[in-house]
Amino acid sequence: MSLFDRFTLSSRAFLKSTLVVVALARLASGLTGCNRLFSSGVARDDLSLVPGDTAAVFLVNLKQARGLRLWQKLIEARDKEPASRKDYQDFVQKCGLDPLNDLESIFLAVPANAQQSRDYALLIRGRYKADGILNCARSSAKERGELLSESDYNNIHIVSSSSQTQGPQLAVLGSRAIVVASPGWMKRVIDFHSGKEAVASSARENK
Repeated sequence: MSLFDRFTLSSRAFLKSTLVVVALARLASGLTGCNRLFSSGVARDDLSLVPGDTAAVFLVNLKQARGLRLWQKLIEARDKEPASRKDYQDFVQKCGLDPLNDLESIFLAVPANAQQSRDYALLIRGRYKADGILNCARSSAKERGELLSESDYNNIHIVSSSSQTQGPQLAVLGSRAIVVASPGWMKRVIDFHSGKEAVASSARENK
C-alpha cells in the first residue's frame, strides 16, 4: 500500500496521477540527459524546511512538466477508463484540489539512514485550500471506517492514522506547502516553518 493510501488523503485517481508523473519525469530525465523537470539548484525554500542531515532530495517541477508530451499522455491515460476518470472527478469535487492542474511541485527529502529510521519529508506546493485538504483526509477516512489521530504542534494541525503510530502524518503549512512526513521529521519541518529551529540547521545550509 502506498504512502498516500495509508494516509487516507488520496483517491485511487490522485495516486495514479501523481506517482505516474513522477515516474515518467524520472524516466525522461534519465533517457535524454536533459534535466527539464528537475531544478539544477533545488528550491531554497524547500531545503529550508528539511533537516540538515538530509542526504538526498528529489524535485519534480510540475509547472514545467505540463508543457511536455509525457504530461498529455498522463491525462490521456486518466481519461481512457471511465472509472478512473470518475474517481478523479470525485476526488476533485470532494477535496477542492485538481492535482493535474493545481499542483506546482513535489519535493522529497530523506536522510542517509532512511531505510533504518524511516524518516522522510514530502512537500507538495500549489493551489489548494488548507481546510479542504484536512477535511478531505477526514472524509476519506470516514468512508473507509478508519479513525484519524489529530493534534496540534506549534499552531499547525497534524493528522495521521490512529492505527499506525509511526506511520505518515499530514500537515498544511498555510499556503506554503502540504507536508507528508514521518513523525520525527514532521515536527522538524514545522519547527523550521515556524522559526523555532534556525534555518542554519536546515538542508539549505548544506555545502
